[in-house]
Amino acid sequence: MQRTEQDTVFVGFLGGLIGGLAKLAADVAFFILGIAKTTEAHLAAQAFLPTGTAITLSALALGVAVDLGIAVALGIVAAYIIAFTGRDYLLLKGLIFGALLYVFGYGLVAQAFLPTVVLRPDLATSAVFLLTHLVLGAVTFLVIGQFQTEVCDAQ
Repeated sequence: MQRTEQDTVFVGFLGGLIGGLAKLAADVAFFILGIAKTTEAHLAAQAFLPTGTAITLSALALGVAVDLGIAVALGIVAAYIIAFTGRDYLLLKGLIFGALLYVFGYGLVAQAFLPTVVLRPDLATSAVFLLTHLVLGAVTFLVIGQFQTEVCDAQ
């Protein structure tokens, strides 16, 4: 039986969760400051609820759960990337990972679920979403790098 810090999936889960929470905190901070017009939790809630449904506290809870679930899944992917590429340049790898997530997730995949006017209400909100994706990637990779103790050879 492997120790938990050597289990790639567990480390990825943990790194993704912590990265997702950091992303959520940055997202909410920019929303409270009035810089961003919406949060990614709002967008996730709107993607999974019927059109015209009011964004209530329970809807936001669903949005947060979806956002953190995606972050956990991406954290597991990140753990395998680190296991196969090594623990050097973690911050750079994390920033690249976050930028790719922004381009493909927010730029392409989200278009299938939400109209552009909802996704991109203004330039500041789009810039905040880019920044929060960079935070997600950087924090996820740095956390995984701290906990992952060996490079994956046999997995």
